[in-house]
Amino acid sequence: MKGWFLFGVGVLLLGGLGWYLLAPEVVTEEPTKTALRPVVLSQIELRDVTRGKLKLTLFAVEARLFEETEITELLDIRGIVEPETEGQTPTRFRADRGKIVGKEKLVSLIGDIQVTLPKDRTLLTQILFYDQNQDLLYNDQPVRLVGPGEAVDAVGMEYKVEQGFLTLKLPQVEVDL
Repeated sequence: MKGWFLFGVGVLLLGGLGWYLLAPEVVTEEPTKTALRPVVLSQIELRDVTRGKLKLTLFAVEARLFEETEITELLDIRGIVEPETEGQTPTRFRADRGKIVGKEKLVSLIGDIQVTLPKDRTLLTQILFYDQNQDLLYNDQPVRLVGPGEAVDAVGMEYKVEQGFLTLKLPQVEVDL
């Protein structure tokens, strides 16, 4: 009888040990942050007024505003950068999508980007940044400048909007003669 008792205790101990080893672990996770939920708007117009004067107007088919991070994502963008000096031509641009970082006043454009410059010139690229504080369009990506009878390819650019001064990095020029 004592043998059966020890056998039963052994089976119970082995069963308990097996259950303990094979039981699923209880994972205590720290509460995860909830995903940022944007406010979604459609057919919007954003305006930036600096020192009482309209500086930038953005039109977008859709905007997603993330209030916690002050980031706004835009789809199908059209924009106008107004010159500070009257009589100058505004700089117009279009892009597939983009992002605005509120505090930094930085607009990032992505996709098929076209920038209309003075003297019937168009700048084409895939990524472009507009720093509102410096009034500067720039990138380090391939760009193409197309104008009447000319085309210039480069590996980056800077365009000072107020001065109308364009700098192309490592340009290669094509001219129709």
